Amino acid sequence: MFDDFSPVRRQRLPDTLADRIGALIRAGDFRVGERLPPITKMARAFQVGAPTVRQALTKLEMLHIVEIRHGVGVYVRECPPPIQRMLIEHSAMTGD
Repeated sequence: MFDDFSPVRRQRLPDTLADRIGALIRAGDFRVGERLPPITKMARAFQVGAPTVRQALTKLEMLHIVEIRHGVGVYVRECPPPIQRMLIEHSAMTGD
């Protein structure tokens, strides 16, 4: 009876948001070199606080998906092939 149950994956809100923004980038909603919307606009759209958006963007910057230019904005970077493979594998595991 309980064979179909699997553990629920716990994830922090900034990590979930980073996954969602990454999925939008992979889907082509934002292209390489394109500026993402301002943090306050994303916070309203995703119904989270600005600090959560900043944490999510910092994670994406560490993965070389975006570049944060302080005082200018956040831009989509060209993703190196090893990172692209990792993201594809992560998407396959999580179902994104």
